[in-house]
Amino acid sequence: MAVRALNINEQIDAELPHEQLEQRMEKLRQQAEQIRILPQKHAAEWADYVEAKIIARKKSQFVQLERLKKPKPAASQPAVPQAQVAFKPIDIQWPADRIRVGLVNWVPVNDDRAIIGTSDRLAWLDRDYRVQMFAGGGGRPPFTRVEFDGRYVWIEGTVGEVPDVWLIDPKTAQWKALPLADLLPPTTGGFTISPVAPGKAAAIGAFGGTNGSPARTWFAIINIGSDMKATAEVIHEATDREPEGIVAARQPLPNEAFDPDRSTTVHSIDAEGVAHTHVLVGWYRVLDVEKRKVYTLKPIFNTMNDDPAVYDGAIWHLKTPTPTIDNKPLQLIRRRPGAFNVEVVEKALPFDGKDFPILQLISIGDRFIIRRADQVFVYDIASRQLAELPLPADLPAAQLRWVDHHGKAMVIDQKAWEIYAVTIEMPRKLPETRESEKP
Repeated sequence: MAVRALNINEQIDAELPHEQLEQRMEKLRQQAEQIRILPQKHAAEWADYVEAKIIARKKSQFVQLERLKKPKPAASQPAVPQAQVAFKPIDIQWPADRIRVGLVNWVPVNDDRAIIGTSDRLAWLDRDYRVQMFAGGGGRPPFTRVEFDGRYVWIEGTVGEVPDVWLIDPKTAQWKALPLADLLPPTTGGFTISPVAPGKAAAIGAFGGTNGSPARTWFAIINIGSDMKATAEVIHEATDREPEGIVAARQPLPNEAFDPDRSTTVHSIDAEGVAHTHVLVGWYRVLDVEKRKVYTLKPIFNTMNDDPAVYDGAIWHLKTPTPTIDNKPLQLIRRRPGAFNVEVVEKALPFDGKDFPILQLISIGDRFIIRRADQVFVYDIASRQLAELPLPADLPAAQLRWVDHHGKAMVIDQKAWEIYAVTIEMPRKLPETRESEKP
């Protein structure tokens, strides 16, 4: 007797009417009863180990459904207090002759100013959020990344599969395209660029190969002179192929080619007061800018956010303690430059891993904003306190993109293209009860 293993996701649908959900539950209840009886009456027919495993899995899924239907005990998950939050709309003073288009980025620059990115333009804002100047347009491709290195604005865009990079001097509004074809090796695969110092950036690209596996990955340093003239030097090339049949969680080797898709710059100071700059590329590659060396990291399992947060010279992730995310508290971990070993900062944040992945984890001042599909939380690093941010009905969590504006929280409504300045007041933290004082 062959019994098809039921997928728990096929059985649970939060949008189902109550009657249909009850019907599914009753059907599973009847099937589970047959499974309980059949092995006793037909033991000889159940010798096949695989069939027995399928039946056991089906019983387990039925039990999970029963648990989901029952209300959870109040003590199963600690209550998360709510912070006080205020959203102040920012009235961007657009020039009258400019058509307003969707906002895709907000980049803080010097003197409390900011650059806002649209689909193909950049606008400089003064302290009163008035648009001082525009740059871009003219048929340029959509921007995919905008970064500021302390001197120049670096803009990454793509025409088909070919990357483009531009520089803008905020003081003069001079706009210059970098001649990547003359500066860097070919790029037919992934490409990413990450500023590391004023007038300096790391670029990583790949080319060649078949079936999505590049033949060569290169790392380069681009330097920009005072006249905005660019020079570049390739400091590492990886030409080995990853062995076939290797699982994704394997730690790669530095000389194995890969497709770079994103990069994050991490500035840190060691115990002797020496400054260091590292670039995390993807999940497992690190470029040590000062040593001009590439090394790899051990995998992190069960991470919930794709892009790490950067704070206090380290990269931060949220992860679950086990591969099963249901009703498991989340852990806050960090990896410091050097060995980049995993340190668990919070073993059990008091909310579970539902609605993964975490859509955004970002450090703003001395706090982390944690955004998922249905809720937004703030974690105060100094007090190690977590609070939920109550949101207005017209600002659902899924459409909000949080940004750091010189240590202040800003949020972009990605549907209405509005910008808000956000003030957050953490709830009063109750004093912890000592063991001797507990009832």
